[in-house]
Amino acid sequence: MLRQLNITNFALIDALSVDLTPGFNVLTGETGAGKSIIVDAIGILIGGRASGDFIREGQDKAVIEGFFEINDDELAARLADLGFTCEDESLMLTREIVKSGKNICRINGRMVPLSLYQEVGKELIDIHGQNQEQSLLSPARQLKLLDSFGGQQLLTQKNIVAEKYGIIQEKKKKLAELRGGTEDKETRLEILRYQIEEISKADLKPGEEEELAQEKKILANAEKLAAGANKIYSVIFGGEREYRPVYDLLGLVLSELESLADLDPALGEIKSGIESITYQLEEYAREIRKYGDKIEYDPGRLEQIEQRIDEIKRIKRKYGNSVEAVLQQLEQNKAQLAKLEQSTELIAELEAELAEQERSLLEECMVLSNLRLATARLLEEAIGKALRELELQNSIFTIELSAIDKPLASGTDYVEFLFSPNPGEGLKPLAKIASGGEISRVMLAFKSVLAEVDALPTMIFDEIDTGVGGKAILSLGLKLARLAEHHQVLCVTHSPQVASFADTHFYIYKEIVKNRTKTRIQKLNYEERVLELGRMLGGADRLESALEHAKEMLNFALKEKCV
Repeated sequence: MLRQLNITNFALIDALSVDLTPGFNVLTGETGAGKSIIVDAIGILIGGRASGDFIREGQDKAVIEGFFEINDDELAARLADLGFTCEDESLMLTREIVKSGKNICRINGRMVPLSLYQEVGKELIDIHGQNQEQSLLSPARQLKLLDSFGGQQLLTQKNIVAEKYGIIQEKKKKLAELRGGTEDKETRLEILRYQIEEISKADLKPGEEEELAQEKKILANAEKLAAGANKIYSVIFGGEREYRPVYDLLGLVLSELESLADLDPALGEIKSGIESITYQLEEYAREIRKYGDKIEYDPGRLEQIEQRIDEIKRIKRKYGNSVEAVLQQLEQNKAQLAKLEQSTELIAELEAELAEQERSLLEECMVLSNLRLATARLLEEAIGKALRELELQNSIFTIELSAIDKPLASGTDYVEFLFSPNPGEGLKPLAKIASGGEISRVMLAFKSVLAEVDALPTMIFDEIDTGVGGKAILSLGLKLARLAEHHQVLCVTHSPQVASFADTHFYIYKEIVKNRTKTRIQKLNYEERVLELGRMLGGADRLESALEHAKEMLNFALKEKCV
C-alpha cells in the first residue's frame, strides 16, 4: 500500500508530504483546493503521462515520490519477476518532470525506462475517476473481470486454452513456411541440386591442395633437382677433377685408423664409427641416385596439376574459404535438399496434427465456456446484490456470452454486460444505458464483489459519487468502507455522507503566501472532522445544527462499519 506521498513543485503544490494509512482514506476540501491535483500526481507517480505544464510556475522541475509497503507475497513475487526485490517489505517510486521534457523514472533509486516503470506501477495502484470507468464498458475488460471471479479452476482452464492456441499458431506458422511459394521452393530445389552436383563432381579431399602445390613445385624444378642429385652422387663416388670422391677419402681415413688402432686400441671406437658413417653414406648415395633417375620433367602432368588447383580455387570462391568449409556446405545443402524433398510428407503430417489440435482446442474452449457460464450466473447474483445495496433495487444486471467464429487465446467467448436501471426498460449494453452516477455504482459493485480476488493493494476513487444522492450516497460510502477491509482506499469526495465513513480524513485547502497560492493538506482529528462535515453540509447559516448532524453521521457510520 502507499504509505507516504511526497510532492514538490507540482501545479499549486510547492511542497506536500502526507502519511497515508491502511483502510479508508478520504480527501475533502473546497472546490479548486487541489484534491484532484493530488490524484493527478499519484497517476503520474505510477507511470501516467507527464507534461512540463504540471511544473509549478517559476520552477525547473517537479518531483513526486511514493513509499510503498509490500506485505503481500504474491505481489512481491510479481515485482521480483519484473526485477525488483522489496527489501524490508518496501518499494520507492520517484518521478521527475523537467521542463526540457526528459522525465526521469526511478525505482528504489535506480533509473528505469518508462515502460518498465509503468509495469511496476500497474501492480501497485488502480485509479478510478469520473471518466475512468470506461474500462468497465469494454467487452475485453468485461471478459477479464468475469475470469478473475472464476477462481483457480477457471484460470487453469484459461491457461490450457491459451497454451494450446499458442502451439497451434506455431504449427500454422511452420506450415505456412513449408507451403510458402511453390515457385520459390522449386527454384531453391534447382539451386541446391546444381550446387550439390558441382561440389560432388569436384571430388574435393582435405589436404589435396597442399599436396598438389608441392608436386607442382617439384615438377617445375625437375631439371634442377635431377642435376643436383647427380652432382651429389658424383661427389660421393665419382669425384671431380679438383678433388677425390668422398667415399675414397673415407677409405683412406679408415686405412690410417686401422694402423693407428693397432698402436692404441682406444682409436678402435672411432674407427667403428667412421665405418658406420661409410656404410650410411653408401646407402644415401644409392638413394640419391635413384631419386635423380626418377625425376622427370612432365609438362602434361604439370598442366593437369595447375588445372586442378584452379578448379579447387574456383569452388572455394563460390562455396567457402577452405576445402573443409566447402565440404561442410555440401553436407548442409544435402540436408536442406532432403528437408525440402520431404516437405510434402511433412505438410501432410502437420496438417493432420493441426486438425487434431484444433479439435482438442475446441473441446477445451467448450470446457472454458461452461466454466464461464457458471461463473457468470454467480457473478450476476453477486453484482445484483451489491447493486441493491447501492440503492439500485429495481436494476437488472446480466452477463451475455456468445460464441465467436474462430478460437482465440482467450477462448471462443464474447462477453457483454447488460444492464437495465429501471423497470420497463430493456436490457442494453452497459455503455449505452448507464448514467454517470449509475456507472459509478456499477463499477463500485464490481470492485466490492471482486475485492478478495483483486491483487492490487491500493485503489483510488476521484469523485465517483458525482451524480449519486439520497439514500444511495450512504450505501456508496458504506460500500467503499467495506472495500477498504481488503484494500487501501483513497477517495476524493464532496459528499459528507461518504466522508463520514473514512478511517482517516484529510482536509485539502489553499493558502496565499507572498502572493503565491499553495495547496496544503491536514490530517483531521475527531473535532476537526465534525467541523469539516458541518462545512460540507452547508452549515454556515445554521452551524450548530450542522455540527450536530455531522456528529450523528460519524456515529452512524461507525455503527454501520462495525456491523
